[in-house]
Amino acid sequence: MKPDSPERARIRKDPAVREIIRAWRSLTGGADTPDSERRTLVACSGGADSSALAIALAAAAPRSVVIAHVVHDMRPLEQAHADRDAAENLARRLGVRYFDAFVRVRSRPGNAESDARLRRYATLVRIARARRCPHVATGHQADDLAETVIMRLLAGAGPLAMSGIREKLALDHHRSIIRPMLGVTRADSERICGLFNWTWAVDATNADTSRLRSAVRHRVIPILKEISPRVLTRIRCSSSLLADAGRHVRSSITELLFQGESQSIAEHIARDQLRGKTRLYVGEVLRGWYQLLTRGRRLRRISFRALAPVIAAVQDNDRRPREFTVGFATFLIHKDTVTLTPATNAPEFRTSSPPE
Repeated sequence: MKPDSPERARIRKDPAVREIIRAWRSLTGGADTPDSERRTLVACSGGADSSALAIALAAAAPRSVVIAHVVHDMRPLEQAHADRDAAENLARRLGVRYFDAFVRVRSRPGNAESDARLRRYATLVRIARARRCPHVATGHQADDLAETVIMRLLAGAGPLAMSGIREKLALDHHRSIIRPMLGVTRADSERICGLFNWTWAVDATNADTSRLRSAVRHRVIPILKEISPRVLTRIRCSSSLLADAGRHVRSSITELLFQGESQSIAEHIARDQLRGKTRLYVGEVLRGWYQLLTRGRRLRRISFRALAPVIAAVQDNDRRPREFTVGFATFLIHKDTVTLTPATNAPEFRTSSPPE
């Protein structure tokens, strides 16, 4: 895409493109930062959303955009290589730099989809570090946010999880992941691709309604849009408020979780500090405690539903010792204290100072 081409001018006039560019600039330093200092690695699968993101950012500042694609072995290699080729062709048409990498997932034990996602992000961080990109942008948009909120609602999630997809998240000390498309829809993505005369890749697994996200996407969201045409905007507003509520609760429990001059993670918490508090507060204390002690070990998170009997035991007046194993942790409820220890199937826990 040539800098002074009519095509670029036409794309920049699109309202969704303007919103993506506005959000990108807001998330990468604000109005005082020149576009030349917003070097951004766009994670491009070749699908409509990530393609639209690349097109929009290249229309704004092509020299600040790098496209990256990560190939993994979760799908037949023929399909995976076709998506890789689509991403590379898009980069070539846009006139921006392109890099790709391969990660192996199938041979590893555990949740393959979760592992693929974690390894994909780790690979993107390595590429971003090598190419001196402080920002990694993904194509998550408003439909994705709504689907995530509904899925977590079905799982009985708390307010932080119900906040859905965060606009910005630190990946390491120097890089962050940004989502400039949460204010636009999947339909906007497809229109942007059409403006560039770009045919995006289609992942056939997205049509498999035996998968929860696909079922929500194809069966639930269309009905909600029919009932309330502005449902995506309203879900985003609610998720933002829930994120604020969750962060407020988390900030208020810091003194419980970090104790002493060394600010090491608490080994015990007095039950009196939790009695009389709301289930939300106690649940966030227990969840935060668990996540701190297992930080960096890629252990699965625990839900409020799984913690319900622990929360009830913490708050009741029963003075007998009890224990509850949830995930990779065992909560020991004593007369006056609560203790968290690793379960028999867990790796060794560690203590550390609070994150900066």
